[in-house]
Amino acid sequence: MSAFVTLGELLRRRHRGLQTRMAALEFDRRARRARVVQLAEELVAHATVEQLVLYPYAEELLGVRDLSLEIERSLDALLAVIGGLEDEAAFAISMARLSAAFERHVDGDEMGLLPMVEALGAPDQIVRMEQTIEEFERALSSVRTDEPWFLPDPVGEVVARGGWKN
Repeated sequence: MSAFVTLGELLRRRHRGLQTRMAALEFDRRARRARVVQLAEELVAHATVEQLVLYPYAEELLGVRDLSLEIERSLDALLAVIGGLEDEAAFAISMARLSAAFERHVDGDEMGLLPMVEALGAPDQIVRMEQTIEEFERALSSVRTDEPWFLPDPVGEVVARGGWKN
């Protein structure tokens, strides 16, 4: 891990990458199915690392609950994007909902949660979270294939054929 990359910076980079992927899907129809699969993989990975690493620590540190609500809304909106791949109008609406839900998630993390965790958290715990996030992302990038890694085979096959509908 680089000592110069903070927890907030790691997550802000991931947020920007996901926002860029979403914007590209909204404006560029080429290879849409493959891009949606890649977005889904990355969004699920991002949600997983936040739900397993950041949110439990932040909830304990700050005495709050349900910090994962906005990222869970993003994941719900992602299902509609996948289900609307074949219908241009449904896809556009689903992408708008996903983008809005993810923007609320980003705003909550970047303007509220991350600054508080970085200011109040134990430095050694923050370093451990940074290392865990980087290790998680390295592990994911080393196992990437052309197939969706996060779905069981039968479900992945249905998504690949475009038959998964909400």
